[in-house]
Amino acid sequence: MLLLSGPDSRVERALGDGETLYVNIPPDMRGWLIDQWLHIVAIAACVGVVAAADSGAVRLLGLVAVAGLTLTLVVEATKVSCTRYVITSHRAMRFSGVLRTDQEYLTWSKVTDVSVERSLADRLTGTATIRIHTASEKSSFKAMRDVGDPLAFAQWITRMVTSRQRRSG
Repeated sequence: MLLLSGPDSRVERALGDGETLYVNIPPDMRGWLIDQWLHIVAIAACVGVVAAADSGAVRLLGLVAVAGLTLTLVVEATKVSCTRYVITSHRAMRFSGVLRTDQEYLTWSKVTDVSVERSLADRLTGTATIRIHTASEKSSFKAMRDVGDPLAFAQWITRMVTSRQRRSG
């Protein structure tokens, strides 16, 4: 069923004639999980309140908070697990979403710069945020967050842009 198809099938359907798929990766969940530290601490605090509470009303309120925070975390994890970062012979693509699905892409001819941003948490997990820039601010590409092996990924992008420039130059 098309509505429930996974991210990899969406990638396959998006490929054009003669377009070669080189890289199709999801975000690294370790990096994402570290980014959720505040959310996880909030869940743990609510569990502590539930365990220590003498009042049934406080326990109930704490359990509702735990359930809500946990549900939010699960929904966000599902969104991340359905995201794909794709490099093809013609473009860079980002697929995201579960019910509402988004697809962004930039053709290699529009790419002007690539930046790799690494926080301390990124360095600990071996991930980074990669931004692909264009001359036009209107066609900005969303960041590719928690990319595993980011230097190799950025090298793929550089290779593709250089290859495109050689063909058109």
